[in-house]
Amino acid sequence: MEKSPDGIWIIDVNGRTVYANQRMAEILGTTPAEMIGHPSFDYVFPDDIAEAQRLFDSKKRRNISPFHFQAAA
Repeated sequence: MEKSPDGIWIIDVNGRTVYANQRMAEILGTTPAEMIGHPSFDYVFPDDIAEAQRLFDSKKRRNISPFHFQAAA
């Protein structure tokens, strides 16, 4: 996953980062080590947090539809 040209980001059921590859961290303007343990919502624009939380909650209910947010880097 480290050599992937795509950003790969894994979060747990509470929305905390458990893994991010170098490319994902670059997209967000940080490092993988700095992302570990931080809420994924730390990287969402403040105006989008409510919608991000709603979509995240739907994912926990097994909604498999993709969604995207602009990074707040």
